[in-house]
Amino acid sequence: MTIRTYQPGDDVAQVSIYNEASADLPKFNGDLVIDTLPSGVRVDLPSGLPVIAAAYDRGGLQLLHEQAGPQNDLFLEVFG
Repeated sequence: MTIRTYQPGDDVAQVSIYNEASADLPKFNGDLVIDTLPSGVRVDLPSGLPVIAAAYDRGGLQLLHEQAGPQNDLFLEVFG
């Protein structure tokens, strides 16, 4: 299996995945949503819910890199 990070141009191919994954989001009963979707992808979010825009192309790439290392370490610990 090949695993790779998001690359420019992936937006169109991933829209159906995002839509399926976010189908129940309007029913979300939380305090905050961190939006990491690319800026070209739009999903319906619950009204009045605070949203942090952290998409890779909107400043979220640094967030991704900071999360990726620890997540990879955990993955390797469990499956390595």
